[in-house]
Amino acid sequence: MASLTDSPAGRDLLNDLNRDLVAEMAPEELDMFGELMSEYYADPSPPNPDEQAADDPLGFGLGETIIAVTPASAAVLTAVIHLIMQISQHMAFDEVSDQLRVRIKSLFKKRPKDEPPPPDAPKLSADDLARVRQVAIDEAKRFGLPEERAILMGDVLYRRLSLGE
Repeated sequence: MASLTDSPAGRDLLNDLNRDLVAEMAPEELDMFGELMSEYYADPSPPNPDEQAADDPLGFGLGETIIAVTPASAAVLTAVIHLIMQISQHMAFDEVSDQLRVRIKSLFKKRPKDEPPPPDAPKLSADDLARVRQVAIDEAKRFGLPEERAILMGDVLYRRLSLGE
């Protein structure tokens, strides 16, 4: 999955959400928000406490006070947004799958010759129908049906899907 920070739209979303979070958690950082986010985008990895101790001229304690909330909250929001996107994708897939099952089932139902397929049924082109027929024939043969029975099964499915017979 691409990172949220790979696109301008993703960065805009992250900046908007993060600015609100920083305003609540560390309002003193709002004046430096743009700078801190630029640094985060340049290197989104967490700070290394060992490097901070080495950079500290006194060698103790002060490194902890300069850890900004802004990059940490950006990282947290990125992780949370990715999780919400995954959850949403699963929910959308389940919802679409349910709708698609109903639509596909409606394609296979017999209907009077003058009745068109349901309006929400998937629209299959002549090429799609030919491919469906061939897949049906091939699979029937793979399961040991003789050639003529396999072709008959392909033809029955073709007629059912195209004409509703």
